[in-house]
Amino acid sequence: MAFPIYLDADVHPIVARILRGRGFDAVSANEAGHGQASDREQLDFAVAVRRALVTFNVADFAREAQAYAREGRAHCGIIVSDQLDVGEVVRRLTKVLGSYSASDMIDRFVWLQSFA
Repeated sequence: MAFPIYLDADVHPIVARILRGRGFDAVSANEAGHGQASDREQLDFAVAVRRALVTFNVADFAREAQAYAREGRAHCGIIVSDQLDVGEVVRRLTKVLGSYSASDMIDRFVWLQSFA
């Protein structure tokens, strides 16, 4: 079964709607009322609701993942990507969602470009 994901404010909310239409558990930052949250707040929220975070903000979330590790905190996975069009993001996320379980994603940092 696919793991739940949370798309930060950099990822267009339509991606979450399309994925939900295909049976995946996806929610966007805008839908959750966190469109203006900081990177740390985005990650903290994703952890609180037990979702892997999806973002185009590669550098900042690489730092956040390292900070979490230094603090001895676990996250539910971080999936990063360069900016891609909506269709390509959906296609690649579908592959990621089919490749890992929720337990596989704990503290995992996934580069979406690896799923071309």
